[in-house]
Amino acid sequence: MIINIEELKNLSEKQVEVKLNIEQLPDLTLIQPVKGALNLSVEGYGINIEGEFTTEVAVNCDRCLQEFSYPLDIAVDEKLIFGKLVDEQIKEFELTGENFVEDLADKEEIDLTEFIYQEIILNIPSQKLCDFACEGTEEYKKVKIDGLVDPRLEIFKKLSEEN
Repeated sequence: MIINIEELKNLSEKQVEVKLNIEQLPDLTLIQPVKGALNLSVEGYGINIEGEFTTEVAVNCDRCLQEFSYPLDIAVDEKLIFGKLVDEQIKEFELTGENFVEDLADKEEIDLTEFIYQEIILNIPSQKLCDFACEGTEEYKKVKIDGLVDPRLEIFKKLSEEN
């Protein structure tokens, strides 16, 4: 789903609402399609993308390694600025709250499919558990019960016992 930036700028209202109903995304297994709406509007600084969408993705539990369904309800409020955020001549630049934007320098279009993919990936937790009380694999249970340590790290255990 590609949005041409010049066409968006030339619209009389300078905004467009995009209804989402995406069945597939690359590198993700969607259990439920991506449904929702995004509003793209041209502002003085660039383009603002607001809206929300829902989906369910298949992820693997980090303890038992079983696949499970993870529901997502994502609210979007992103700012894309015309031009570059930082001049290439500047070697150091301190980021502040208003600097967390994407620049559109040298871009003629916005790929909403890629944008939605990135939003989904950013909203999947880093530790995925099918259930809070998940027992995990047999190896996980053994490590949890026996407190197995990588033999290369035994030296640190000896150091802590000495103190």
